[in-house]
Amino acid sequence: MRETKRTRWFTAFLHMLLAPFFRWKFGYRYDDFSAVPGPYLLLANHNMDLDPALLGVASGQDIRFVASEHVLRKGLGSWLLTRCFDPIVHTKGKLGLKSSMDILRSIRKGERVALFPEGNRSFNGVTGAIPPVTGKLARSTGAPLITFRFEGGYFTQPRWSVRARRGEVVGHLVRVYAPEELRGMTDEEVTEAIRKDLYEDAYRSEAAHRVAYRGRELARGLEAAIFACPACGAIGTLRSHGDTVRCACGFSAQYTVYGELLDHTGRLHTVTDWDRLQQRRLRALLDESAEDDILFSDEVTAEQIGANHGVEQTYRKTLAARKDGVLFGDTWIPLDEIRGLAVHSRNTLTAHIGATDTQYELRGDESFSALKYLYLYQNLREKE
Repeated sequence: MRETKRTRWFTAFLHMLLAPFFRWKFGYRYDDFSAVPGPYLLLANHNMDLDPALLGVASGQDIRFVASEHVLRKGLGSWLLTRCFDPIVHTKGKLGLKSSMDILRSIRKGERVALFPEGNRSFNGVTGAIPPVTGKLARSTGAPLITFRFEGGYFTQPRWSVRARRGEVVGHLVRVYAPEELRGMTDEEVTEAIRKDLYEDAYRSEAAHRVAYRGRELARGLEAAIFACPACGAIGTLRSHGDTVRCACGFSAQYTVYGELLDHTGRLHTVTDWDRLQQRRLRALLDESAEDDILFSDEVTAEQIGANHGVEQTYRKTLAARKDGVLFGDTWIPLDEIRGLAVHSRNTLTAHIGATDTQYELRGDESFSALKYLYLYQNLREKE
C-alpha cells in the first residue's frame, strides 16, 4: 500500500528545496496549479530527465508518476525513489496494459497521477507520437485531465547530450478538462486534444523567443541522435568534440548557444532538419539493400534483465542490423522474434526477444546511436 503520509512529507520538503534551485539553475518559470484539487490525470511533454521534478514543483502536491522500469536498476537512487514516491512502473517496448490498470486504480483511490504519454524524451526537439489509446485512458479515469507543456527543456538538456545548459525553461498549464467535458468527447477527440496541447517544436519556440543556452561541450554526444552525415549520408561516421561535430568526408558544423548548427559553408541547420534527412536516408538504404546486407553494426554490451528487474547475464558482442533481423555475435535473431524495441535514458537500446519475451539492454560507447536501430525497426514493421 502506498505510504501517502511519507510521500507528502517528501514532496513538501523537495518543493521547498527544488523550486528556488530550478529558478536559479534553469531560469524555470511555471504556471502554478496547486489549487487544482485531485484526483486527476496529469499529462506533459517530455524533454529533460528532471521533468518529473519540474512538474512536481508546478503542482505543489503529492503526485504519483509513471516511470520507466529501468529506474529500478539505479541502486540507492532506485531505493529512495520507490520508498519515497512509489512510482507506477512501465516497461519500455511493451504495451503497458498493467501500468494502465495501475493508473486507473490509483486515480480511483483518490491519487494524482502524472504520465508523459510520448513514453520517451524527444531526440529532435519535436513532441513525439501520442498513442491512440491515451484518450481512452483519460476518459476511463472519471477524473479531471490536466495538460501541461514545457518549453526550453530540449535546449537545456538535449536527449543526446552529456551536459546540461543554462537558459530558460517555461512550464505552461495548457488546460484542465472536467470529467463532464471528457464524457462528451470520443476517445479519438480526447487524444487529438492532448496531441495539440502537448505539441512543442523547440526550434519554432526558440525562433520566437531567441534564448541563449550556454554551457560546455555543446555538441558532445550529438552522434547519438544524428547517426547519418547530412552531407555524404554515411551512417556512423559523425564524431563530436567540444562544440563541433565532424564527418570523415570533411563536413563539419558548430553547435551554437541557440541550438543551431553552423556548418563549414556558413549555412545554419537544426537537429530536427537533420533528423528528418537521416530518416529519408534510412528509408532509401532499405530500398537499395538486399535481405542479407549488413546495414550497420556496433560493438555493444548487452545485459539480460530478469523478472525481478535485475541483471542476470552480461555479454560483449557485435550487433549487426539487416532488413530481416539482427546478428548478435554469432546468434541470428529474425525480425519476427523481436517483440518490442525502445530507447531509454540517453542512449540505451531495450529489446524484448523471442517467445519468452526476454528483455535485454544494449549500450555502446559514447558515439553509439541506439536511435538508428529503433528507426530501422519502426520502418520494417511499417512495411509488414
